[in-house]
Amino acid sequence: NVIPFKTICFSINQPGLSEATEYLIQAFYGFEAPLVKVTCQTEVSEQYHVYLQTRQQSKDMCIAAIEQYTHTAIQFPTTINSNLSQDSTNNYGRRTSVIISGSPTQVCQARKLFDLCLPIILNFEISIDKEPTR
Repeated sequence: NVIPFKTICFSINQPGLSEATEYLIQAFYGFEAPLVKVTCQTEVSEQYHVYLQTRQQSKDMCIAAIEQYTHTAIQFPTTINSNLSQDSTNNYGRRTSVIISGSPTQVCQARKLFDLCLPIILNFEISIDKEPTR
């Protein structure tokens, strides 16, 4: 029995997102609502994929720990065949896409924890013609 899907886009950082999503799913699917799984696609620079997948220190929240804690699946793109074009590396067509799937509440929680794992990079643009002030 295949449940048809509807696409609804939300910003993951909105307060009450999981509750609103659960409410909409209940309205659309009724008694089948507990069976509905959602996915969240986020873009992460390829250079951080290995970093995120290999973090295994006890003080760190690694991908496996997030999956276990939130009961979600976090999928990184994998190369299907090195002979194929680089655009066909996962089902979503992007090498930078990371997919989190599970119930709405679980996906929101996993996404928040996943975001905490990402390294913080600060870039500053400084005009060349200005002198530093002290």
